[in-house]
Amino acid sequence: MKKEGFRQMYRGILPPLFQRSSEISVMFGMYKTAEVRLRPLELSTNEEILASSIISGLAESILTPFERTQLLLMDSKYNDRFRNTGHAVLVQIKHYGLKELYRGFTVISIRNVFHNTCFFASKERMSKFVNEFEQIGMSTKHFITGATVGLTMTCVFYPLKVIKTIIQKDLGGRFRVGALRMQVTSIFVIRFKSTPTN
Repeated sequence: MKKEGFRQMYRGILPPLFQRSSEISVMFGMYKTAEVRLRPLELSTNEEILASSIISGLAESILTPFERTQLLLMDSKYNDRFRNTGHAVLVQIKHYGLKELYRGFTVISIRNVFHNTCFFASKERMSKFVNEFEQIGMSTKHFITGATVGLTMTCVFYPLKVIKTIIQKDLGGRFRVGALRMQVTSIFVIRFKSTPTN
């Protein structure tokens, strides 16, 4: 803060604000919509959760440009290149094309689909478990359910966040086929090389 100033701490705050406000609406809205539309097919509960989660997860991936732009604004090496969120978006489109905003789309889609599937499946089960404790108020039950499921999902899918950051940290360049596989492999290779032999 001493070197770059207090204002710099909030650089890149707009993309996550827009993303989070939209993401929750898309996630739950698309899930419920898909659930209603799939009901005539008479799927099993697990099949319905899976199908609805895939639809909502892929719909959420449309918001990839927010995550992409946030990462660039947070990286100090781009401090002199991008003035603000709007400028960062315009530069990406002008010099690299619209697809640059969707760098990392694959890993984000995978994360969203698996996250939503685990979230909605475990949320139902967690709610049933918590509801057995009649002495706990309804608001407290909702809090316990949301906090437990949310914390678990954050921990489980954190590695995908790391991989997404590695893929999105560069500006321009080729969109490599198999980039996700390459990053996972490189992380494990580095990890095992740095682990001392017993």
